[in-house]
Amino acid sequence: MKKILKSYIDSHITDLHQNDCGAINFFEDENIKYVDIEWCDGFTAFNLNKVLNLIKEKGKITKNDLREYCN
Repeated sequence: MKKILKSYIDSHITDLHQNDCGAINFFEDENIKYVDIEWCDGFTAFNLNKVLNLIKEKGKITKNDLREYCN
């Protein structure tokens, strides 16, 4: 399931480049699910439900979209 979810998220990020790893880890903290997305310059944890909702709303998303709406 995590492999499918990783692929789904990665396929919707338009500015994910070959040196970026994309979604690498899923975890839960205080009943909130998160996804770590690794870029070539580091990684960031995003609220998984917000990421999935943003993809549903916009279709394709960017790193800036994630930073603005999913922290």
